[in-house]
This record gives sequence, structure tokens and C-alpha cells, in this order.
Amino acid sequence: MTCILYSFRYQLISVILLLSGFPPADDDVRNFLTADGSQFDAYHRVCAFLEALFEHTAATIREEFGDVDDAELSSRFRTRMTEGQTFQNPNSFRKAFYREVIQNANKKFMAAQVLLPVQLRCDLAG
Repeated sequence: MTCILYSFRYQLISVILLLSGFPPADDDVRNFLTADGSQFDAYHRVCAFLEALFEHTAATIREEFGDVDDAELSSRFRTRMTEGQTFQNPNSFRKAFYREVIQNANKKFMAAQVLLPVQLRCDLAG
């Protein structure tokens, strides 16, 4: 009987882990990248996201880890992004980090939506 209960408990834990996943989802990132729109919009969302991500990562590294040597930098950054997270939630640093990235990516995406149609009209006319 103990063996059956242990097996059931192990399988239940495995199912829970499979359904919840780890690390926890970055909801803001997923929602931004999977928003409704055309394939053209999706491409520009990804471009805006990557540009904002690289800019914010560089700024964060300068502000948070300016005195850290290159050999230790990735380890320290990873620790800040993961310390204290749970199966249900990322940590507050990670949430704030991606919230800032998404805010900047939204600005870049919206600016591209305004500028690209004008640029396309100019290209077609020229």
C-alpha cells in the first residue's frame, strides 16, 4: 500500500509541475508578443521587444552591476532575475525588469505603426 501511495504522490507532483511549469511565465512578455494583429505587426512587435530588451539590459547592467567584472556579470544578473521566485510567480526584480522592457517596446511599436505607413507610401511613390 505504501508503494502505491508513493507512486500516486510522485505522479501527482509530476502532473502539477508539468501543468504549472518552471520557471513561471513572464505574462507581460507573452501578452505583448502574442497580441492580436497581422504577421507584419508580429514582426515589428518582436523587433521592438528585442531592441527594448537589449537597451534595458545594458542600462540595468550599468546601474546594478557597474563594478562587477565580466566573468561574474552573467551569474549575478541571473541570480537577480531568479532569486526568490516560486513556481507561481517570478520575483519582483524580474517583473519590474520586464514591465519596463514592455513599456519601452510598446512605445517603439507604436512609433513604428505611425512611421512605417508613411515610409511605405513614400517608397511606393518614389
